[in-house]
Amino acid sequence: NMVAHSCGLTVGDFIYTLGDYHIYKNHLEQVEELLSRKPLPLPRLEIKDEPGRLRGLEGLLMMRYEDLELVGYKSHGKIAAAVAV
Repeated sequence: NMVAHSCGLTVGDFIYTLGDYHIYKNHLEQVEELLSRKPLPLPRLEIKDEPGRLRGLEGLLMMRYEDLELVGYKSHGKIAAAVAV
């Protein structure tokens, strides 16, 4: 949303690839619990922008916490896991 807003575009899909991700053996139960959860509705990111202030790369870099509001965010309970050493 922030990138699309700064570029004056409509929001679409932002596709990315993760690297170096892994699961430790002592976290398998927590991963199974995480994967068994039903996804919740996605929240909506609202950007509070005076006309044109947050446009372009400079605008994107100027964004502050106060410029953003996450509406409708809900989460499942936490999943405790020991630190893997």
